[in-house]
Order: sequence, then C-alpha cells, then structure tokens
Amino acid sequence: AWAIQRTHIDHAQGTNPQPFDLLLHQVHAFSGWTILGLVSVRILLRCFWGAPALPETLPPWQRKTATINHALLYGVLIALPVTGTAAMYLTQAAVPVHQTLVYFGIGLVALHIAAVVMHGLSKDSVVRRMIPRRLTLGDEKSDHRGSSE
Repeated sequence: AWAIQRTHIDHAQGTNPQPFDLLLHQVHAFSGWTILGLVSVRILLRCFWGAPALPETLPPWQRKTATINHALLYGVLIALPVTGTAAMYLTQAAVPVHQTLVYFGIGLVALHIAAVVMHGLSKDSVVRRMIPRRLTLGDEKSDHRGSSE
C-alpha cells in the first residue's frame, strides 16, 4: 500500500516514482486482475455445477449466515479489482471506496475462518465437504459433499 501511495504522490508532484515502487504497483494491479478472473471462473462454475449442499443438520441461522457471507465475499472480490482499476486509471475518488472494501473484505475473511474453525472443532461435515475426495484418507464411506452425517 505504501508503494502505491508513494507512486501516486510522485506522479502528482511531477516526479518519477522509484522503479521498485512502480514494480510493486504493477504486481498489485495484476494480482487484482488475476483474482477478478479467478473469481469470475469460480462464479461460472457455481452457476453451472452448483455448490455442495449444506448439511441438513445446520441450524437455519448458520445456513443463512453462510449464504450471505459467501455472496459478500464474491461481491468484495469483484469490487476490489474494479475499484482499484478505477482508482488507478480513472479517478482518485475511487480510493476511499477501495480502501473501505479492503477492510470489509478482511472482516469477511476473518468471519469465514472463524466459521471453518468452529465447524472443524464441531466435527460436522461442513469442512470435510470442501476437501476433494482424492485428498481425504481413510474415510471412504463418508459423504464428503453432502448432507448426510
């Protein structure tokens, strides 16, 4: 973030940014565009093949929270590269929105990690359904994708 800020300040002052700052700025931008592409592919895959069903044993509030958190995560992962690109090429007015989305996204990821830990400790099938079958060992009988446990 500091390299990007220094690059913008140097440009505004009419001076040349440091080459390493420019490199970090470009790596940041290309990373964002790569994430946008990967998230787009992930959303398309979910549209065509769907997501694994949540276990029937989950309370309704956890099902609703999971649905909302996933939707918000996808939204933030799309909005971040869009607002970052807007800030980089169109207007600096997008910078505060981009920065707010960063903090909001960090909060969503923290909530997501907390849910993974909670479900891992409770030993329900939520965490197991995320792991591809070929990566699980010695648990051939369980339904890794599903709603039975």
